[in-house]
Amino acid sequence: MDGKNYLVAPMVMIVEGVLEGSNGPLYYPASELAKTPAVWNMKPVVVDHPSHNGYGVSACDPDIIKNRGVGLIMNTIFDDGKLKAEAWIDIDKASTVENKIIECIENKEVMELSTGLFTDNESCDGDFNGKEYIGIARNYRPDHLALLPTSKGACSVADGAGFLRLNEAGDTE
Repeated sequence: MDGKNYLVAPMVMIVEGVLEGSNGPLYYPASELAKTPAVWNMKPVVVDHPSHNGYGVSACDPDIIKNRGVGLIMNTIFDDGKLKAEAWIDIDKASTVENKIIECIENKEVMELSTGLFTDNESCDGDFNGKEYIGIARNYRPDHLALLPTSKGACSVADGAGFLRLNEAGDTE
């Protein structure tokens, strides 16, 4: 694409459920995940969530993209209770920013990831599949997808999400 070589990796970005993110445990319902999956397309894929002085910042900043960007989110769909997409990884950028990403793809290893998004949070206590929440995340406005080579995502591999993830079993064939 655009004269660059990419490795394309499947991923599950979010599954319906209660996620313990920066705003506490929030319920991400399937109805909200299914609303507008295409708005995730063309958002940056970066290594780790960007921050400045301990506060999260947008990954759409040119300096973040230059120094930590490794690709783009493409072909996002909602299917079977999951927000699925492809990570188009720029081979040259990934080799410079975090070589572990290319190794992960070559070795067909599932890696943790995390979504960076803004939500409108409806305050209400509840329970989904035995997990309590303090609000419902609505009206998603995506900013980025963070690959997490050394940490765990709020919607983790154990929850059914992950980079290089095709199904529940984590099959990468």
